[in-house]
Amino acid sequence: PIGLLTALVFKSYNATVHIVGTPKDGLRLDKAREMGIEVIDRAEADSYTMVAECSGSAGGINAALGAVEKGGSYLQVGIAGRPVEINFDHPLYKELKIFGTYTHRNQDWQASISLMERGLVDPTPLVSRVADLEGWKEALEELEAQKAIKILFGFGE
Repeated sequence: PIGLLTALVFKSYNATVHIVGTPKDGLRLDKAREMGIEVIDRAEADSYTMVAECSGSAGGINAALGAVEKGGSYLQVGIAGRPVEINFDHPLYKELKIFGTYTHRNQDWQASISLMERGLVDPTPLVSRVADLEGWKEALEELEAQKAIKILFGFGE
């Protein structure tokens, strides 16, 4: 649910947030709507000052690069996990600022905790359920089938 978390963080900074997904993302898109995030069918070309791409898919990356306006910013959040072919003319002609994010620094964790403590980001709606550790296989199958967004594992009382 990194896309939903990213959307919540952007909203905490009073940004207008639109989210795009595919038909298989139905559960996540429904959750986005429940959390007040506008779901759109596709992003119009050259229409956003900043775009955060969270899927890591080639199609998502190319669509996101196309949606950023000239001089805008592009944030890559999703991990592709393999080489991806992109239209590199978008960043060139549009003079885009491109950022990557891989947050494992203490200051990133502190900023995240602060957003939650101040009530600006509430990740609890993303938790579909809490499972016992013994039920790990079923939980992973549920996630793989996209019948849950996030399942936490409980370790006793």
